[in-house]
Amino acid sequence: MRLQTKIILTVVAIVIILNTIFYSINIYNQKIDSYARLITKIEKNGDILNTISSVALYNFQRPILEANLESFFRDPELCSIELVDKVGAINLKYMKCDPRGYNTITKQTSLFYEGDYLGEIITIYITDIIDKNTSKAIINLLISMFIITIILSIILFLLIRIIVKPINELTILSLEISEGNLDKDININSRDEIGTLTKSFIKMRDSIKEKNRDLEKNKEELEELVFKRTSDLQGTLDRLKETQEDLVESEKMASLGELVAGVAHEINTPIGIGVTAASHLVDEAEEVHQLLEINELKKSQFIKYVANSILTSHMILKNLTRAAGLIKSFKMVAVDQSSEEIRTFNINQYIKEILSNTNTKFKHTNFIVKLEHSEDFSLNSYPGALSQIITNLLLNSLKHGFDNLESGEITIITKREGNLASIIYKDDGNGIPDNIIDKIFDPFFTTKRGEGGSGLGLSIIYNLVTQKLQGSITCTSSLGDGTQFSLKFPCNIINPKIF
Repeated sequence: MRLQTKIILTVVAIVIILNTIFYSINIYNQKIDSYARLITKIEKNGDILNTISSVALYNFQRPILEANLESFFRDPELCSIELVDKVGAINLKYMKCDPRGYNTITKQTSLFYEGDYLGEIITIYITDIIDKNTSKAIINLLISMFIITIILSIILFLLIRIIVKPINELTILSLEISEGNLDKDININSRDEIGTLTKSFIKMRDSIKEKNRDLEKNKEELEELVFKRTSDLQGTLDRLKETQEDLVESEKMASLGELVAGVAHEINTPIGIGVTAASHLVDEAEEVHQLLEINELKKSQFIKYVANSILTSHMILKNLTRAAGLIKSFKMVAVDQSSEEIRTFNINQYIKEILSNTNTKFKHTNFIVKLEHSEDFSLNSYPGALSQIITNLLLNSLKHGFDNLESGEITIITKREGNLASIIYKDDGNGIPDNIIDKIFDPFFTTKRGEGGSGLGLSIIYNLVTQKLQGSITCTSSLGDGTQFSLKFPCNIINPKIF
């Protein structure tokens, strides 16, 4: 609804309401006054009738009584008048209308003369004339209100149009300004408040134009600066990315180096036993060969030599078989860690091979690693990623979880949940404080800064689980109660992601 219409309707409504209230009160008061006047007239007429009719009735002067009653009967509000004496000798009645069809007021006046009761005068007045006058007043009120409303509406329309027209122009100007059109002109030359407001609008428009010119200039300078800073930041980001990739690769190589060192240590024992046994077997063979050449070899010596040869050969075979197994396991895990290929493998068997290769780290400690599973199942996934995850978790427990502890236990639990593989890795070590547990997967975050910690171990684990294995990893821990990592990832990777 337009402002002009609102103002007209509001003013007209207020005028109508106020006039209606005023005239309604006035009509009501007139009606009350008319009723009061009628009552006063009835009382007064009753007293007059009593005075002028008592003597005539006492003297049985009928003509005088008739003349008196007829004179009162000219009153338009008097419907009927009746005079009855006490003996019934005189009974006069004049009726202008049937009282049953009107609203009436009945007045019964007793006639006395010198203390003697003579009879009654009964007058009936109608009040419809008052009601008709009230109705006419209401109709006149409605007609006058209608005329006033029309005249007032026309006057308000003309006045408001004079006021609203410049306001509309200002509204159009503000809309043009809001849409960016600052060249719109406005022609309002009044010297009143509207003119002052117009000057303010024009001043504001000119100020905005000036500000826009400054902003445009600053925008161009800012764009140049942003472009330059963006180029610098992109170069820095590229260098950081290369550095991060180098650090991640170094971390992977460090993990592989730990594996090589452990396997080399493990292989050294069976190889050393095999070399010692083979050297002993060679010595005994040369001794038997010398005795055989000079024909001094006894049967008991030959039987002893054969028995020792069989025992030594079994020892050599056993240790070489163990070394071959370690080399095979190392070769598989090492190749997996250095390759990016998907293959099918048994998860529990593969974790056992990882634990075998990292056994040197726990061999001479009181830290125990246990693998628990309720069923065997295979994965079609990245074994290298799984190897690095398990290895990094084991090293993380040794470096952080069991720091300053003499003994501890690590439990790895595997199970299948539908199409997902679940690995729960937990230790009973030191635990992680609440204030840093949300940061442990952040790159370069470490509590061993300056002690060889790169801060990439758990970050690499997080990226391998979420990106490479397309799964999720969560950590729960409290200080002094150990740490638990929960991993879930698909058993079968269908759409490999580039990582």
